[in-house]
Amino acid sequence: MDETLNDISIDEMGNVDLSGVDFSAYENMDFSTTGLDTTMMMDPSIAATLGVAGTIINILSIILYISGAYGLYLINKKLGEKHAWLSFVPILQIYNYFTASQKSFVKYLLIPFIVMILGIILGIILGGIISGVVTPILGVLVMIASYVYFFVMWIKVLHAISLRTGNGVWTTVGFIFVSFIMFPIVGIKMKDKSNDEAFSTENNPPVLTNKSENEIEL
Repeated sequence: MDETLNDISIDEMGNVDLSGVDFSAYENMDFSTTGLDTTMMMDPSIAATLGVAGTIINILSIILYISGAYGLYLINKKLGEKHAWLSFVPILQIYNYFTASQKSFVKYLLIPFIVMILGIILGIILGGIISGVVTPILGVLVMIASYVYFFVMWIKVLHAISLRTGNGVWTTVGFIFVSFIMFPIVGIKMKDKSNDEAFSTENNPPVLTNKSENEIEL
């Protein structure tokens, strides 16, 4: 290496002259390796193990999703809500959380979501006008406020479902942390109120039945 460096010359203009360098010593050198041990990365048994682990995780994820969706379906069906089957459809199942909780989908989710999107767009527009650290800080504050709101909103929805199915706070905690277990349990155990005339929802007001002059059954 030292001899090679001695053969390199630089003229007055700063140009490097390699005409005196003998490159024949490098012709038989193997530059295909980087010095890293790639044996573990290329081991077929490890690749197969990772593939099996990934498959198991995917299967478990599907099972847990179906379990939670089935519980939500049972709850909506026994509460007499329409379109209970939407519980099995990804994304669209969010609507059934609101029907089961009797919370307004538009008020609690759709409008705040639109406001958040408009806030992001406004932040991008202001980003081209305001310089410095003001815009990044505003963006972070908007995102934090959005996450806090949606988290609190989601807890309220789950707690409303818990109360409507005749349960309490601990069921709400179960809905939050182990929904794939708690929703099926609640859905199976709860009373079927779909045919109960006295049971009311936002779309179905209480039915009044006169049993006597002084008694009204709700």
